[in-house]
Amino acid sequence: MYIAYSSIELLKKAYESKEVDFILVPSYNSHIGVIEIGNLTYDKKGSVEHPIELNLYCNNNSSVADFLLVEPHIQKEAADYIKDLNVKQIINVKSSIDGMKEILGYTNNCFTIASSKNECNLLFTIGKNIVKHNMTTFTLY
Repeated sequence: MYIAYSSIELLKKAYESKEVDFILVPSYNSHIGVIEIGNLTYDKKGSVEHPIELNLYCNNNSSVADFLLVEPHIQKEAADYIKDLNVKQIINVKSSIDGMKEILGYTNNCFTIASSKNECNLLFTIGKNIVKHNMTTFTLY
């Protein structure tokens, strides 16, 4: 059985209290390098590389937007792509799902970047797989 935790700290506590047998955490991304998750001193059991597909979504089916709502780490991964968007303001959100929810409330055209797995039928997909060769390594402890 797989259990998702909302933070690395909760994941570490679950592992240390033996609520879970193993933990799988992102450790490296091909675009941003090492992923900062704090000090994990557990024995590594292995790792796996996983392709990450990020898509650009809009609330009003427009190729131009005033705002981009994006997670800070995704902003780093997609920095070169974002430069060409020419948005007026970048607003940081806590999660991709938060970004997708928040742009629904804007009357201006807004963009967000999220995993293809977070697709929402209330938004318009403007660009698919916008960051090429985006791999994240997950480490098993």
